[in-house]
Amino acid sequence: MSEPLLFNLWDKDFQQDPYPTFARLHAEAPVLRLEQPDVWLLTRHADVARALRTPTVYSSAQGVAYRPGAGGSSMVAADDPAHKRLRSILSKEFTPGTVKSLGARIDEVVHQLVAQVAATRADGGFDFATLFAEQMPTRVIGAYLGIDPERWADYRRWSEVFNSAAWVEEPDLEVLNTAIGEAVQCFGTAMLERRQHPRDDLISRMVTAMDEQGTLTEIEIIDFCSLLMLAGNATTSSVLNHAVLLLLAHPEQLAELRRDSSLIPAAVEEVIRFESPVQGFARRLTEDVELHGHTMRSGETVVMMFGAANRDPAVFDNPGTFDIHRNTRQHIGFGSGPHVCLGSWLARSELRSALAELIPLMSDWSIDADAVRRRLDLPAFRDLISVPVRWTT
Repeated sequence: MSEPLLFNLWDKDFQQDPYPTFARLHAEAPVLRLEQPDVWLLTRHADVARALRTPTVYSSAQGVAYRPGAGGSSMVAADDPAHKRLRSILSKEFTPGTVKSLGARIDEVVHQLVAQVAATRADGGFDFATLFAEQMPTRVIGAYLGIDPERWADYRRWSEVFNSAAWVEEPDLEVLNTAIGEAVQCFGTAMLERRQHPRDDLISRMVTAMDEQGTLTEIEIIDFCSLLMLAGNATTSSVLNHAVLLLLAHPEQLAELRRDSSLIPAAVEEVIRFESPVQGFARRLTEDVELHGHTMRSGETVVMMFGAANRDPAVFDNPGTFDIHRNTRQHIGFGSGPHVCLGSWLARSELRSALAELIPLMSDWSIDADAVRRRLDLPAFRDLISVPVRWTT
């Protein structure tokens, strides 16, 4: 007889490997009421996708964290018309064409970090998570925004604090308030400087939208800088870490990528599907919803588990098998609907550029799987905090 499906989203064993639980939920309880936190859980791909595409019923207005109001005040935590207005202003900065124009800047960051990785050969090894995966998105997004390089370490630290405050069970409010004050001062100072001396960066263009067009407010610019910092760092670093882990665990697929780099975009999508960097976001119901024999009441919280949806056997054959040749078109690693990740093309560009340069080196790498450490305090994000790599030659 199966054990009851009762668990805590913050449980470390669950976060270490949620996929057996997801498989049971798909089969036995596609809608489940949890006690800790007090939320409804959706795990089937069809249900998660429907919720994402029905924002009038599944509202973002109280934030996407599992505790109401903990998700901040950015456009992620907004419904239309506020969300549509902000997204229409900022979306042009993240189109495939705009991102393509950033290619040289992204490649430069990758070149610098790959050189640092190569320099560790004499030492015998390095930690990929800290030397590369954490650094790359911070540098790319920091430069795109226009944050001075000497503040990039702070930028990364603020991202960690903001993520923790939204998702851990008991956030440290003193640390959070300190980080908020520092970030607001940094972004506010940058805005004042760009007003006097504009540059070719995103903060300058947002200041122009505020001053000349009246389409953005100062608070909205600061909120968006914080959102890009938070969302862009955690997700991209997660995919990089898991890409290295998965490709080294599947040497035949790594060899294919070395022979044919045109497969890299497909490999990126499969990593995102297989180890979804965002495991789940919340919505609040604006009306009662009947689903699979359950009544979810207006005002209650529903968590849409992207990580489970991307392992749904009704959509993906053998979902627990990593396969770079898989058709991943239906994966929702970047969400779906009107709130689909605004920076998805930027993330894809970063990931493709990084893997193109890392894959030739990876034939000389090995990983001690027992030494890999997973982050276990943020249930909405799936990431690794240590990926120790050894040079084999």
